[in-house]
Amino acid sequence: MQKRFEFPKGVLTFERLCSAVLAFHFTGHLEEAAARKIIELRSAAFDDVERAEEFHDWWQMSSYDSASRALLTEDSLKRRQQISRIHLLIASRLVRMGVSVATIVLGDQLVPYAERNAFETARRDAVSR
Repeated sequence: MQKRFEFPKGVLTFERLCSAVLAFHFTGHLEEAAARKIIELRSAAFDDVERAEEFHDWWQMSSYDSASRALLTEDSLKRRQQISRIHLLIASRLVRMGVSVATIVLGDQLVPYAERNAFETARRDAVSR
């Protein structure tokens, strides 16, 4: 079941595609409250499963607060043993730069995509495993 959360500057949707695959979609500006909601949803998912893969469709994310990037990077680092990969579909150059900064800390745990077909293929493959 898809869940939708509205914030002053953006909209987050979340769906658990299967027990070990989490799907997030964000449109607009990622503010701190939205980043905290992603962390909350991620945390709740790990109540049921030890390890998961995440897919973030950020194609329509225009920008983000630096505090949001810091929160998500910190939580991803903390959950490094629980999150096998974090796949990110990105169109915005600004968001791509933020992901590049996070890659310094998280390394190959982050998998960025600039093309939807490759992202969707990886997501289908993860669900079918």
